[in-house]
Parts: sequence; C-alpha cells; structure tokens
Amino acid sequence: MLEDTILLHSQPVEEVIQELRGILLAYNLIRVEISRIAHEAEVSPLRISFMMELRDIRMK
Repeated sequence: MLEDTILLHSQPVEEVIQELRGILLAYNLIRVEISRIAHEAEVSPLRISFMMELRDIRMK
C-alpha cells in the first residue's frame, strides 16, 4: 500500500469485494487512531501524517 499502485491478490469477485472491504477497514482504523492521537495532543487530525501513522502501526 505504500506504492502508487494497489495490487489486489484475489480473483473471484466475492474475494475482491472482501479484500476491498479489508483495505477500507484498515484505512478507517488508521483514521480513528489518528483522531485519538490528535485529541490527546490537542491538535488538528490534519497535522498528523497518515503515512507516518501507517508506518508506526506496522512497526508495532
């Protein structure tokens, strides 16, 4: 997901839909985490980098 292209690994339509739902779920969970961190730091969520948070989550 860090490159410019998104590669879906599934072939059947049902699995592609499931994979897309997983990607959207991960995106929204990262946004929730950014919102939580911003609230704690008393800053706008726009000040927190999505990519930095994604890398931070992947390192945990």
